[in-house]
Amino acid sequence: MTKVFNSLKEIQKYYNKKTNTYVFKEKGEYINLVVCDFNLDVEANIDVLNIHAYNIYALDIEASIIIAD
Repeated sequence: MTKVFNSLKEIQKYYNKKTNTYVFKEKGEYINLVVCDFNLDVEANIDVLNIHAYNIYALDIEASIIIAD
């Protein structure tokens, strides 16, 4: 499954305040590809399988594949 997001507001449901991490999972499974059609700039961690965004600024990113154009 691929999910496309157009703003930081759209990814808020994946934010875990306790760990300060955006975890891109649904029903306990990682989303195959997360596409951010915006510059992703967060003072948090990112836990994702594969991510594609224009620019990514985060504290830490755990991913198999990161594509930043």
